[in-house]
Amino acid sequence: MMHVDIPLRRRPAFCVPKGPSFQWAKTIKTDIAGTKIEFRAPKHSPTKRLKGKPLLPDKYYIPNTMSFTSNFSPEFTVADLWEYVPLFKHCWGFYGPWFTGNLANLEMYFNIIQPKESARTPKKNTSFFHPRVFEQVVGDYLTNKYSIHQDDGQAEWMAPINWQPLTSLPTVAVRLQVHQDERITTSGYREHIFFPISDHQMGVISFMSWQKISAGKSQKEIDAEISPENITSLKDSIVDSLKVELSPEATAAQIQALEGLDDTSLIKTFAPMQWSTNKSSEHSEPLKSLG
Repeated sequence: MMHVDIPLRRRPAFCVPKGPSFQWAKTIKTDIAGTKIEFRAPKHSPTKRLKGKPLLPDKYYIPNTMSFTSNFSPEFTVADLWEYVPLFKHCWGFYGPWFTGNLANLEMYFNIIQPKESARTPKKNTSFFHPRVFEQVVGDYLTNKYSIHQDDGQAEWMAPINWQPLTSLPTVAVRLQVHQDERITTSGYREHIFFPISDHQMGVISFMSWQKISAGKSQKEIDAEISPENITSLKDSIVDSLKVELSPEATAAQIQALEGLDDTSLIKTFAPMQWSTNKSSEHSEPLKSLG
């Protein structure tokens, strides 16, 4: 296959663009205060439009020395509640048949996030290892990040969609999607994986993908022309390769957080939260305290 960014001939009515092979994916490893995290991902291979340097994590992060940055922006977040450390960023182009060019792209980010000190609560039992706290905090994070986007009081994003608890990790974890409401705005979606690494820190893997096609079409119509099959396969392979080994300190914190709980699993379903604020729809849920 000739991988060229610029199309030299028209693509067929339906095609399945090809991207990097997971067979040659490298293992990415990092150690955060003794908690070991690893996953596999292909080499950074962006298109010219997405050109930029990849980001790889350090091998070791010493406790209390990680430099967290606020993720607050008045245009994109509700309140200044969260801060993060970026650890990983890769982009991949997906290409159609001979000389049809770049037809889809996938970006992956891996960050460590924590509530800003001013947003933390002094209450007991606020460990992210606690399944009910974890569910609450994931909902709070999504609300802070996505509910601000409104069109005449109608929320442009819906979340969580396809809530999938991950049972392969030694702690609570979930994979979910955030969809743009096609009744309000253009098609599009993102995917996030959340898992705690300490009482008040979480790892967040985020995927953003899109297919190059005319605006105004539904995601179903887009997929019927440019298949997301290989994009989905790559995301699945990366998530399936994720491994977490908690440090002794994190393990002790988890044991304490789960003490006395008969059911330590996450809820099986999590309905999309109501974020619209106009009078003709349900009012959005208030942003709850973290933890």
